[in-house]
Amino acid sequence: MARYRAKSYVELAALIGEVQVHEAAGTSGAGYTLEFDVLWDHEPNGDIRVVGGIDDGGLRSAFSPLTDDFLLTPGGE
Repeated sequence: MARYRAKSYVELAALIGEVQVHEAAGTSGAGYTLEFDVLWDHEPNGDIRVVGGIDDGGLRSAFSPLTDDFLLTPGGE
């Protein structure tokens, strides 16, 4: 999420509608899928919501995935 939190409003707005998917390996070597969705929170040109999730492909994450999100206002807050 830190990578997305560091982006400006304009940079995030350019990502709206595109699902960003990344593969990563943990320290144990286990594989993880990271998915980030960037979308308007309520209306176009308003607040932007970024939702990130991590999935290890297991049964537990299918029912209770680990997610986080944040909002960014047009003013950068």
